[in-house]
Amino acid sequence: MVPDYKKTWPDVEVNYLIISTEDYIVCLDKDLDVDWKTSDEYDRNGHDSEVEFNKILNEVALLESRPQHHLDENNRKNFRRMLGESVARALAHDYKSAGLIVRQAESFLLDRSREKSREWYLAAGGVSALIIFLVVGTLFVFRESFSLLLGLSDVSLLVSMLGGCIGSFISITLRLGKSNIEADSGLYLHIIEAISRVVTGSIGGVLSGILIKLGIIMPIFNGDGAILLGLFAIGFVAGASERFIPSFISKVEEKAEVHE
Repeated sequence: MVPDYKKTWPDVEVNYLIISTEDYIVCLDKDLDVDWKTSDEYDRNGHDSEVEFNKILNEVALLESRPQHHLDENNRKNFRRMLGESVARALAHDYKSAGLIVRQAESFLLDRSREKSREWYLAAGGVSALIIFLVVGTLFVFRESFSLLLGLSDVSLLVSMLGGCIGSFISITLRLGKSNIEADSGLYLHIIEAISRVVTGSIGGVLSGILIKLGIIMPIFNGDGAILLGLFAIGFVAGASERFIPSFISKVEEKAEVHE
């Protein structure tokens, strides 16, 4: 049986029908792009407000051209349906409702973008932290075998590095819920940024361990007993804090200027 809209609009390619009347049809084509067509009579009568109608079309076109690579097929279809509904309301001269739907579509796209961004960021951070954890753990367990080759007879810096790695990953996890990062920049940039933060946190952990060993900070931990636990704790704080390394560099520069 041929659908009714095929009789009225035989030359319109329809993947998903939004609305079909004697005056106009709005649908999604095979590429899920918003498509619409009006009758000659509708065109003669014109829109109630050409300005408002064009405003809606401009907003729909802008949203339709936004990056959507992070949307799965179902969410992409739902998003395009919302844009199509907005065009349908505008063709019915209900510009207020059309504008409301556009705002909802924009919010929908933004929410899905942030969800995907957090997923990418957390996954990349977790994998990089796990790799560092396994490498450091292996070096710690087999430290006697690697001591001659890498000079790891003193495992204290490995412990502080491990603390920095874990601290940086927990920092990423806690901040994701408050962040407004979006997926528009793509997966690659998310991976690079997450890895850099975990690596920087690990370096911060090592740096804090070196400062303790040199007696510059927390000299109480530079001895026997609770040194490993203390180094892990300080490394954790250094890894979780983005201000640790910049703060340390600033202090070193200040001291260098004083000696000059």
